[in-house]
Amino acid sequence: MLLVGLGCQARPATTANDGSSKTDAPGPPPCTVGGTMAGMSITVACGQKSPAKIVVGGDSVFWTNEIPGVIVSTASRAGGAPRTVVVGNAPAFGIAVDETTVYWTEPTSGKVMKVARSGGQPVTVASGLNNPLHLVTDGTNLYWTAGRRRPNEADGGELDGGETDAGDTDGGGTDGRNADGGRTDAGQSDGGSIGTVSLRPGSKPSTLVSGLSRPNAIAVDDQALYWTDLADGTVSKLPKQPSGSSGAPTPVRLADGSRQPGDLALANGHLYWTDQGGRVWHVGRNGGDAEVLASGQDSPSGVAADEQYVYWTAVAAGTVMRVPVRGGAATVVADGQDEPYFITVDDTSVYWTNRGSGGRVTKAAK
Repeated sequence: MLLVGLGCQARPATTANDGSSKTDAPGPPPCTVGGTMAGMSITVACGQKSPAKIVVGGDSVFWTNEIPGVIVSTASRAGGAPRTVVVGNAPAFGIAVDETTVYWTEPTSGKVMKVARSGGQPVTVASGLNNPLHLVTDGTNLYWTAGRRRPNEADGGELDGGETDAGDTDGGGTDGRNADGGRTDAGQSDGGSIGTVSLRPGSKPSTLVSGLSRPNAIAVDDQALYWTDLADGTVSKLPKQPSGSSGAPTPVRLADGSRQPGDLALANGHLYWTDQGGRVWHVGRNGGDAEVLASGQDSPSGVAADEQYVYWTAVAAGTVMRVPVRGGAATVVADGQDEPYFITVDDTSVYWTNRGSGGRVTKAAK
């Protein structure tokens, strides 16, 4: 079902230089939290400072902001006013939650942070990192991608000069590890890496995989870690090491040939991702042929999935889209959005961030 988007209203008439009356171009209406009309998307939050990643946690939804100030916020899935979780001096990007805690990355300060879901004093989980970006948790550990970020790469923007940079001489490809095949401490070089830390108190961060090109989005399940790489156009996984086993697991390439793959979602035993070739892809988490589910999309960015559909944002088109997980025609969930960025889903709704119109968080019924 197509949902009406942000909409617009006519701006007041003004006087032209010749004395005639003219009406300015339409602009977005004032932002108001809420909305109950059938067929309308609902505003969850207004006045956000470049809202970015968004996740559902329990009865709430949480998101980060990429401009200092209020950098982590939350709102009830049932409605009501949003609430500030963290005020900070560094932009936030990646976010993950568990039953008690919110975690986020600060790319410019090189930190992974945490705070109680109810708020309080933020605590540093890891520091001295090289541009930590996307973040996930499996309930036992945190995992993040880091290193080699350039402007606009978080949303799958063009690399410098629009190149894919697949032949990076210092990148090492997705099968790179440290020379001894094990983990290192948290300090990271210019190369891309996957970092981790246990959620147990007193745990120290370490590097799981190093020598990557430009690792971007990341996902995790009980079997493995999965990530996209902007530079070499790949999707890879690192199997989790069984308890008591010896030796380090080796990264496995699941797919290649994407043009700057961006966000990543995991559902139904499949991985789903967007790329800057205007496509939405999927591949089985254990491998197989990667297939395009949708093409011709206008700057696809965030992606999410449930048992029936894959959802994504199209930044330039101002739309939220979906396609059946088994393939079929893509349809519009919501249009008239202003730079829709990242997206998440729960059992009943789709949530996304809008960087335009003063920064909004919006939701729609599935």
